[in-house]
Amino acid sequence: MAINKNGVSAMPASNMFTTGPNHWRSVFISGSRSFQGRLPVSVMDHLDSIIARKLPVLIGDAPGVDAAVQAYLAERHAREVTVFFVGRRPRHNAGGWRTQLVDTDCPTGTRAWRGAKDRVMCHLTDVGFVIWDGASAGSFANIRQLCQLRLPVVVYVRPQNSILTLTTDADRAAVLSPRHSG
Repeated sequence: MAINKNGVSAMPASNMFTTGPNHWRSVFISGSRSFQGRLPVSVMDHLDSIIARKLPVLIGDAPGVDAAVQAYLAERHAREVTVFFVGRRPRHNAGGWRTQLVDTDCPTGTRAWRGAKDRVMCHLTDVGFVIWDGASAGSFANIRQLCQLRLPVVVYVRPQNSILTLTTDADRAAVLSPRHSG
């Protein structure tokens, strides 16, 4: 176990997507809409492992992490990608991949409306990969949902430039404690 600067205990930053179970059907990738710039090398390494394993990717259509990861996956010619969206059409679909509309009764434009697609993807996946700025409530909600479903979650925490791998109840509890809720 390792302790990061915030006191969160988690597995060391090995690449779970290289060594993880072969029965995973998909990975849900999400992250902060505030993200700008180039993806960190450790995130690209994890994405390369996902692509190499041909692990199907479930991703949203939001600006920020969704758009940056989509661009990276498109550059790498990833094929097994589904873009989930609410509204009339996806805001981003860098690879021209298949899309999945998520119907919701939530008021248009609200956090609940935007989060509907994330809740669906959490229930369709076997593992999560969240690129988090340490503050985004939406990204933290995805981490929480995946943990509540007792799914493994890889979290890149941008302020510390670190990767947390949450595979046990103790790992999940450490990140979900109120002190770390962003």
